[in-house]
Amino acid sequence: TTASGLTLRATWLLNCAGAWAAALAAQFNEPVPMYSGHPAMLVTEPLPMFMEVSTGVEGGGIYARQVARGNCVLGGGQGFALDPARARPGQTAVLDILRNAVE
Repeated sequence: TTASGLTLRATWLLNCAGAWAAALAAQFNEPVPMYSGHPAMLVTEPLPMFMEVSTGVEGGGIYARQVARGNCVLGGGQGFALDPARARPGQTAVLDILRNAVE
């Protein structure tokens, strides 16, 4: 039963609320442990186009793509949370991304 009094019945309930999954589950008195994972990503200034496809390494060491505007998006590793709404890449992750990009 929801806070407004609506009663729902189903054999299965699939919670696809993403970052709001815990709050949604709480409305049904079902606590859901949440973990906030922050990918480390770097974005360049727009560059002349040189990447026609997205690339990545199995295992997540690095991925890269270039958007239509020319910016390159590089990622790999984990960042860290500043607060519940913001995150930053760690120095180690940035260095690893740059090292992997050169290779």
